[in-house]
Amino acid sequence: MKELYKKKVYAYITREKEGQTQLLICTHQGVPEAGVRVPGGTVRQGETLEYALLRKIQEDSGLRHVSLGHLVAEELIYVKDKNEYQKRHFYYVTLPESSVDVWEHSLEHDGKNTGGVLSYTWTNIEKCPLLVEKQGSYIHLVEKPYIKAVSY
Repeated sequence: MKELYKKKVYAYITREKEGQTQLLICTHQGVPEAGVRVPGGTVRQGETLEYALLRKIQEDSGLRHVSLGHLVAEELIYVKDKNEYQKRHFYYVTLPESSVDVWEHSLEHDGKNTGGVLSYTWTNIEKCPLLVEKQGSYIHLVEKPYIKAVSY
C-alpha cells in the first residue's frame, strides 16, 4: 500500500550561552546549494516520531545526549520537485550539557559512513539565517530552554 505522505522530523536543538538562546544549524560541506538547515529527516516505517528524531540527531550530528522536549508544530505540505506530500513534525530539543561551538560530522546511515559531511554551528535564535524548505517557520514557538531563578 502506497503511503499518502512521507513523515519527516526536524529538531530545533537549543542551548543557553552567555544569556542567549542559541539554535543548532548545519550546512552540507561542499554543497552550498543545500542551504542552511536544522537536523532532521525521514521517519522509517515502524519508527515512532520520537525515535526517528533521536536517530537522525545522532546519525547526522553525532550528538547522543539531548533532552527531547515537545512537539512544536506539524504541517502537511506538497513538495513539487519530489512529487510527494510530506507531513513534517518540528520538535523542541535541548542540549543539557556544554558543547563545542563548531564541529563537522560525517553522515551515517545504519551506522555506516555515507561520505557526506555536515558542518554545525550555533546561532542566536533571534537572528537565525533563512533555513531551507521553510524549516524555520516555527522557531518563534520554541520556548526558552532554561528558567533562571531570581532571589530576593
